[in-house]
Amino acid sequence: MVAAEVQIIITDTNDNAPAIQPIRVTVLQEQSSEGTIITTVVANDPDQGDGGMVTYSILNQVDLPVSIDPNTGVITISEVIDREDISWVNFTVVVSDAGDPALTSTVDVNLRVTDINDNNPSFNQTIYVSMVNESSSVGECFTFIVASDADAGDFGAVTYTLSGGDGLFEISSETLIVDVTDTNEFAPTADPEFPFTLPEGEPPGTVVGEITAIDPDSPDTPLIYIISDIQPPGAEGIFTIDSETGEIILIGEIDSDNASFSDEYRINIIISDGGNPERTTTVVSVITIMDLNDTPPSFGQGYYNISVSEDFDTKNPVITLSATDPDENTALTYRITRGNEDSSFLISSDTGEIRLLGTFDHETRQLYELTVSVTDQGGLESTAVVDIHVTDVNDNEPRFTESLYQFSVCENEPTGFEIGRIQALDNDLSLSNNDIIYTILTGNEDGSLMLDPATGIITSTRPYDSEVEEGFTLTVEARNHRIQDGPITDTSVVSILIVDKNDNDPQFGRTDYSQNIRETETGTVDAIFATDIDSGVNGIVSYRIIEGNSLALFSIGETNGLLTLIRPISSLRDPVFEFQLVVEAFDMGNPSRSSNQTVVITVGDDNDRAPIFLVPRPGEVFELPENEPPGYFLVCLNATDRDPETTVKSSTNSSRLRPETGTTLVVLASDQGQPPRRTPLQIIIEVTDKADTDPEFPTDPDGTPVKQNLPPVPEGIATLTVLANVTRAVDPDLNSTIYYFIVSGNNDGLFEVHPTTGEIIVVGTLDFENQPTHTIVVKATNDVNFVPSGGPYDVSTDRTLKEVFISVTDINDNPHVFLDQLIVTGVPRDAPVDSAVITVSVNDPDANSVGNIMYRITRAVFISNQGGDPRTASGIFYIDEDTGTIRTNTRFVESDLDGFFELDIEAVDKETGVEVGTVVQIHVLESDQRVVLVIEDSVTNVRLKIDILRELLSNLTGGIVRIDDITAVVDENGNRIGQTMVFFHVVDRETNQIQDSGTVVRYNKFLGGGAAGAAGAARGQQLVITEKDSYDGRHNQGFDDTDFKKEYEYQEGIVNFDGEDMYVDQAHDALIMTSLVGKNSRRDNFAYGDGSSLNENGLIGEGGFHDNYFSEERTNSRESGLNRDGSFPSSPENQTVCLVAPSPEHKRHLHRDECLFSEPA
Repeated sequence: MVAAEVQIIITDTNDNAPAIQPIRVTVLQEQSSEGTIITTVVANDPDQGDGGMVTYSILNQVDLPVSIDPNTGVITISEVIDREDISWVNFTVVVSDAGDPALTSTVDVNLRVTDINDNNPSFNQTIYVSMVNESSSVGECFTFIVASDADAGDFGAVTYTLSGGDGLFEISSETLIVDVTDTNEFAPTADPEFPFTLPEGEPPGTVVGEITAIDPDSPDTPLIYIISDIQPPGAEGIFTIDSETGEIILIGEIDSDNASFSDEYRINIIISDGGNPERTTTVVSVITIMDLNDTPPSFGQGYYNISVSEDFDTKNPVITLSATDPDENTALTYRITRGNEDSSFLISSDTGEIRLLGTFDHETRQLYELTVSVTDQGGLESTAVVDIHVTDVNDNEPRFTESLYQFSVCENEPTGFEIGRIQALDNDLSLSNNDIIYTILTGNEDGSLMLDPATGIITSTRPYDSEVEEGFTLTVEARNHRIQDGPITDTSVVSILIVDKNDNDPQFGRTDYSQNIRETETGTVDAIFATDIDSGVNGIVSYRIIEGNSLALFSIGETNGLLTLIRPISSLRDPVFEFQLVVEAFDMGNPSRSSNQTVVITVGDDNDRAPIFLVPRPGEVFELPENEPPGYFLVCLNATDRDPETTVKSSTNSSRLRPETGTTLVVLASDQGQPPRRTPLQIIIEVTDKADTDPEFPTDPDGTPVKQNLPPVPEGIATLTVLANVTRAVDPDLNSTIYYFIVSGNNDGLFEVHPTTGEIIVVGTLDFENQPTHTIVVKATNDVNFVPSGGPYDVSTDRTLKEVFISVTDINDNPHVFLDQLIVTGVPRDAPVDSAVITVSVNDPDANSVGNIMYRITRAVFISNQGGDPRTASGIFYIDEDTGTIRTNTRFVESDLDGFFELDIEAVDKETGVEVGTVVQIHVLESDQRVVLVIEDSVTNVRLKIDILRELLSNLTGGIVRIDDITAVVDENGNRIGQTMVFFHVVDRETNQIQDSGTVVRYNKFLGGGAAGAAGAARGQQLVITEKDSYDGRHNQGFDDTDFKKEYEYQEGIVNFDGEDMYVDQAHDALIMTSLVGKNSRRDNFAYGDGSSLNENGLIGEGGFHDNYFSEERTNSRESGLNRDGSFPSSPENQTVCLVAPSPEHKRHLHRDECLFSEPA
């Protein structure tokens, strides 16, 4: 038996209301200060935790001059009380605990306010007027003076004195005009006892009854009712009384079934008239509590846990349940409400006795869970749970699972080998009742087996041999113990078969096998025999030759062991005169076992073979190099005979020949047998060529070397790829070997040539962008150890060299990129719809990228210079997806745009899908932001050289030059005059802002001379040229903004760089720009001479401009390209350039002679 200690912790519930100590009538003197302690309410709550923590409060505290501390219960004055206003303060204190739900109790507090002399007497009126008869006698009363005092008792008595009247009058100090009232001489009258009945369970607030009384002194005066005592003790929180009406009120709960409550309460009540002096009467109220059937019956415990054995005696009850009901005169009824669905139990409805109707079986059911209810006559009910545990008894016999157990064990298994397991079952569930012990009754007399008594496992005690014993037959017993009747048992039979194991090798019948045969005979040589003592397939023997039969001359019967010679030994090319065959005898076990036996076979010889030449081989040709001297050694003859003990002789052992041409010899070899055998051999000798001439590559018929062009090779081709074979070289020497080597053009080691095949192989990475073509030189030689010397190698004269050209084709292996992540440009305000604004393009090193890029606008917004969020501007521009040209979709003439457009441009590789982007900002150009360059050349030629012009102007201005338009100049009649106007604007590289034309000229580092003057004068600005020489692009010019002088002398129209500082007047809107670029300028890297873009004077023009163009009369012009009068020379070769700023007041017509805009229309 196992014992355990069980600790049961009972947790508290909030089932007790606070208990309040009784409080008597409390007295307080009026005018006591605020905070004066009146009394203390003391309460206790036996519950634990929050249920035992109490707080205090005053019921309906509004307008009451008292307060209570919620934690201590101390009652204090919250304001000064005047007895003349309030003589009694009656209130109820509520005590609550902190349980859930909270429980409360109450107590009445009656406070009587006592008087102090705090009031002065006061007259009824301030002036008394009385008439006195002059004949009035002394002591005659002629009037009454009345004063009163609000204080009570002696504090309210008034004494009179008189002052004034010249002694003619006197007042009685105690004389009063009395309003006769009743004196408070009788106490209230009431019945001495007030009996009431109260049914239990009534809610708080129920009026139990009313105490009635009469004050004989003043029947209409309200009385004051106060509880002075309640019995039994502790009932103060159950009842209270209305101090004004005398109603007794239930404030707590009443339960006559609860022993903590009484069946009867006696309440002593004081009835006060509140008079002076106060008169009181004490009465008793007896309250009888009427019992109701309000409490359900209850069992002694809610859970019953019992154990009974499965052989329980049904004559006895299983358990008897008993319930109680605190209500009086109740009849209880018991019944099973759940868990008895199979009607195994019967309960007495009167006594609660539960009996078993059938029997218990632990193996079938171990637990019954019953729910039993008890009900009183009023239908109130309680339940209890009864768990009946059925304990096991040893009432079942063990039974083997099989009547015959059959096991097998292989022979030679080690001691302790598990053969099998027997098993018996006992339906008893407890371990003490189903514990089975196994024993061997018969069949194991020699102890060859062991049976585990607990597990039933049978193991071997020694190895077994199937060749000696076949097996075992056992009788086994299973038993357990019944305490009362002794052991109970069952028996079974166990058959164990010993299985043969392949543990024996086959044994040959003889230890010596040897035979003699002739080399020409065939047939049976010997009979091989072996036996195996194992049984079954383990004893079946088969045969095979495992060694010595490489020539496959012998065979052996697999089952009978007959050794047979298949073909004669003489059939062999090389005779063998002894064989040692290894024969294996093996059984059919798994795994198989085997034994080997060597069979020696000796072969007798017959002279049946002719000699055989070993050297040379039949048909072998011997080469004799040309030009060898006499006595040159060719070959040593060697012959053999396969017949043993035979000597071979030849007609000669060696031969020294001196032929001038090829020849054939016959040699004879013979043996010494009887009869002798002979063999002839023919020897062929050929004269051969020597490698004494270099190989050469083929040429054209005229001897010109031919360059070999290989098919184009894509860049990035895999290494070790064979491109082609070099053209094969030719060697006049016969049978010479030609070797190929790369000797030039392979500095990066990208190629190799196979030395014998001539295959040209890629061994490095070919990159079209790095080198699109390769030319290598290959040399052909007979020297396998040739090492290139580094040259020089002249293909034109050296026929052993071959020039090979390899072109590399481009693939799309490089990403495209925008060179600028921000592109700033402008569009003229008067630009027509579909005007080209700018062409964006990506940089892609791949050659085939053209046409493979698609451009698109992904975002278009307008950004105001005034700030704020960008506004969507889709549809204002569009882009040609193939060229990247951005064009307008609208006009801007009427637009008031203070800001710029911002486009997100995306370029997509159509092949790879790779996307890159840039941002383009487009400003609407005003007229003062554009500059016009006038060139004396056709539009066609200017367009051809526009890139050079753009770069030139970018270097001059230091900014980014955007070409807006290129158009021809026409005269007043609309005829072209051979001049071209180039409109452009400049973007500051640092600020990315569009510069006005004046800023371009005035503050740009690289623009000066005539060009600066042109832009400055176009805005009506003063131009001062400070340099003493022609402008070379390296110096800055100085300008100021003083008024432009209109009057000027004739010679000032000529730009004389040798003179002092001078003012240059610009008539109307343009000034001729001369000496655009000097010989020493930043652009001096441009070539001079024929076909150059600039002449040595720095002027733009096709063919340049020559120094000798000017006559001596024009020397003052300093090669400026102008006549002395400032006009254009008439020669069409002159390429003078004008720089102008357009003005809206003028048409775009220029006079050839003046390079000016025409007069206003």
